[in-house]
Amino acid sequence: MKRERRLDEKLPHYLEALRELVAVPTVSARNQSIPEGAETVAAIARRFGLQADLHYFDGVPYVIASHRAGEGRPALLFYNHFDVQPEDPLELWETPPFDMAEKDGKLYGRGVCDDKGHIIVRFAAYDLLAEELGEVPLNLLFLAEGEEEIGSPHIREFLREKADLLRAEGCIWESGGVTSRGRPELYMGMKGVMSLELLARGPKMDVHSSLGPIVPNPLWRLVDFLREIKDADDRIRIPDFYADVLPPDEKDIKALSEGLEEIEELKENLGLEAFLRGAEGLEAKRRLFFEPWVNINGIHGGYGGEGSKTVLPSEARAKLDIRLVPNQKPEVILEKLLYYRYKSGYSDIEIEVSGGVEGPAKTPIDDPFVRLVADSAEEVYGEKPLLIPIAAGSGPMAHFREILGVPIVGCGMGYPGSRIHSPNENVRIEDFKKAILHTARVIEKFASIS
Repeated sequence: MKRERRLDEKLPHYLEALRELVAVPTVSARNQSIPEGAETVAAIARRFGLQADLHYFDGVPYVIASHRAGEGRPALLFYNHFDVQPEDPLELWETPPFDMAEKDGKLYGRGVCDDKGHIIVRFAAYDLLAEELGEVPLNLLFLAEGEEEIGSPHIREFLREKADLLRAEGCIWESGGVTSRGRPELYMGMKGVMSLELLARGPKMDVHSSLGPIVPNPLWRLVDFLREIKDADDRIRIPDFYADVLPPDEKDIKALSEGLEEIEELKENLGLEAFLRGAEGLEAKRRLFFEPWVNINGIHGGYGGEGSKTVLPSEARAKLDIRLVPNQKPEVILEKLLYYRYKSGYSDIEIEVSGGVEGPAKTPIDDPFVRLVADSAEEVYGEKPLLIPIAAGSGPMAHFREILGVPIVGCGMGYPGSRIHSPNENVRIEDFKKAILHTARVIEKFASIS
């Protein structure tokens, strides 16, 4: 209880640090305020007693903060990002997105959950332990980047360059949270993602739609090709798309079998009568976490404003993302798509990669580091955590697994109503505090067994 009391005493200090960080509008999609964000993270880290330096790769700033306990001691790595999604649509925010507000036990602002709040959670955990113990007997490394929301295009090469500096025996990933019932969730992997843009061309200029019977319409051309990607049974038709998929093992299935009520609540919260192909319970979770997929994010062309405009556009575009699971390689899937485009008679449609490409990653669920983080969560939250072998979302985790060879677990303070990437992003203050205590217990436990 002493630690909890000290956390309550220091909470205003931690919230002020988060307010300072939220105030910097680090929107990577607009390349906005990224250097300022890096400087702010480093300055906060130093105030918390950590050494912090800025490292640049191809002009892109990264922050590496650290506590050095001495040669020969093991290291624990924390990965986070300080860039955020755009605040649009601004009119749907109830409070200014970059001026953190506190209301009804919650904190509101862009990045309070994804992921600036988690940066402060990690720093605060160290601060609590350093004050309590005098000296934390473990090497701690904190890496924060400013490009995660645009696919972390430089981090792979940055990790290669700084691998010796960032070597660790365990890694806590950027974020996580609790279920609707307050049960902590831990995840050990992430799907890969590859974002694509498709372009179909028609006449060299927009023309009157009366010419439709004789002039090719690129929107129809694009829609026809998109129809070829998925069949009526919601299976992807790209040849051998599923060939390399690694299915869940017995331990994964056992983990997926817990918390089945959460997947049913998701369906209800989304206002759906049924998931695709009527999936329910365990099968719905298996597909969500272990099945690859192709998403259409948007189709653009012609006129989309108020009223009508009888136009046949000169070009049409579609944005897609492909979600990948362990053993699938982005470059192989892209080659299969390009070949399928040719074989299907749509070689005129242009396809290009439009963002960062991230492969899938997974730490075995029975890794000792997973057990340590899970045991720590149970001690803090008072119940066993829900283990998710691989999260449905994506991030640069595969690069850390490949280059650093480190076991990775994601945990944090989000909850189903956090609205990340949406207006009114928020976290509950009690979840913020619990995440600090959990992180502190992970550090303490890791130091004791190492």
